Amino acid sequence: MTTYATGAPNFSGDPANFTPVVKYVQTSVTYPATGNGLFVVRSNATTAMTDTIAAVDPSVDATGWNFYIHNADASASITLTPTTGTINGASTLTITAGTTVRIVWDSLNKVYWV
Repeated sequence: MTTYATGAPNFSGDPANFTPVVKYVQTSVTYPATGNGLFVVRSNATTAMTDTIAAVDPSVDATGWNFYIHNADASASITLTPTTGTINGASTLTITAGTTVRIVWDSLNKVYWV
């Protein structure tokens, strides 16, 4: 994991310039429960990616844990699977190449929303 910047989020312009930004270039990633507020940039040299969201940290459960994922890959999709609950009512979410999504934890219903 490479952290590119820290501090107050900057959500304007090119997604690669958002802060705080974490970039992963690999087949599989488990997003940590401590990743609240991150902007993640993903790619894997046109090979499909399978990522997992760790269970939400109870210390941020009530505050609306959330993060962004930007699929910067030229052609590969990300299959995102939560370890707890569902995501938009399904067991997985597919994030196509060039797409950015915001993942939000609904602590009342114990589900993720995009």
